[in-house]
Amino acid sequence: MIYHNNQVETSHFTPTRQTFMVWRMEIDETFRKNLKALRQERSMDAKELSLKAGMGERGVKDIEEGRSQSPKLSTAYKLAKALNADLADMMGLERPTKIRPDLENFLEQFDEEGQARLLAALAALPRQPA
Repeated sequence: MIYHNNQVETSHFTPTRQTFMVWRMEIDETFRKNLKALRQERSMDAKELSLKAGMGERGVKDIEEGRSQSPKLSTAYKLAKALNADLADMMGLERPTKIRPDLENFLEQFDEEGQARLLAALAALPRQPA
């Protein structure tokens, strides 16, 4: 949306219901593809997966084939658990990198430039073979 006034032209982006729906559809599609790929990778058929997840076979097939849009979070969780998979990974959500809390606390005492110098110094150290 662009607002005009006498002084400047400004663009303001406000997430709308439509923006949210597009984002949600992308997650649904990613989940659907990953569900089918993981099920096949584990040599399971829809019936076996549905039994492990405690749901109907038709429900699994409907999600995989795109007939069922936006499965409930509880359903997605049951399916991920039955596949021994991480739900966030199945949904294609980025996970934050895990850093040891003591290291994070140590790095917080430096500004960005100081962190860059520290990183350069660490990178210059010889590495020991694994």
